[in-house]
Amino acid sequence: MIISSKNLEFGLKWWIEKTPWGEEFVNDEYYDIYKIRAGRVDSDWLKLTVDRLWTWRAIRSPRPPNSKDEITRRGFHQIQAISIECERLFGISNSELSIEDVKWEDISGLYNLVLPIKCASHMFASKFCHFLFPKVFMVVDNLATGVIEYEFYWRGMKEEWSRCQEKDNLTRILENNIKSSRSLHLDYPFETKIIELSQIGYSQRDHRGDVELLLH
Repeated sequence: MIISSKNLEFGLKWWIEKTPWGEEFVNDEYYDIYKIRAGRVDSDWLKLTVDRLWTWRAIRSPRPPNSKDEITRRGFHQIQAISIECERLFGISNSELSIEDVKWEDISGLYNLVLPIKCASHMFASKFCHFLFPKVFMVVDNLATGVIEYEFYWRGMKEEWSRCQEKDNLTRILENNIKSSRSLHLDYPFETKIIELSQIGYSQRDHRGDVELLLH
């Protein structure tokens, strides 16, 4: 099992030590992510999101397209179709859409529209889609989680999350570790962040061996 308190706690420790967000766990950014998505998913949204993708290191790579201008231009060709898919997904639930609400077949259309923007980069597509539906799409990353074929990974994590018997405990562990200057966002994506952090813990432990966790 990847989703576990042990992997989560190791992932938390790694995140605090290795990422620029530290103990804030991106809470402040979710205020901005939800705010700019509150309007239309259009060219203005795309420009702001490309800036965030650059900050989140989803664009820079040795191979093009690897500039904000290139990604913005390629994104413009897809943004109308992406917007239509988003409107369809917004209609699935009366509340913020969660990984618990959907199957891969529900979201694959959106993901497959985004994937070609940066030549089949799962890291890029996962972050782009996360900015649209933070509670549905978990992030994969070269440094932290490792990059995995996304459909296979998403289906597996969806199944694990569905079967997880300690969701409340895992949510409490993460919430207790978030130290932010702002109150916790009402739609903070606990589901996907727990999955991401558990994957980080699993991935890092796989490379470094078992360790004694020091989080208290």
